[in-house]
Amino acid sequence: LNFTPAEVKRNFLSVPQGATWMDVTVRDTRTEQDKDASSRLTVLHTVQLLPHAAYKSNEHQRYLNLLPGQATVTSIP
Repeated sequence: LNFTPAEVKRNFLSVPQGATWMDVTVRDTRTEQDKDASSRLTVLHTVQLLPHAAYKSNEHQRYLNLLPGQATVTSIP
């Protein structure tokens, strides 16, 4: 996915039966030669909807500061 500043995108995924966690890789595709090579704040917000459970108990939010070309892997329980 590509984002512009302040853009929000929502994606809905089907969770495989028996899954207990997932790894999410986030990569800044800018290069160090780009005009603005400062770090960028990216927010990864996930919610798993489960029957008879408050969504807040299955909500995770990660703040990622990425430099051009940097990638990070985040595990979500």
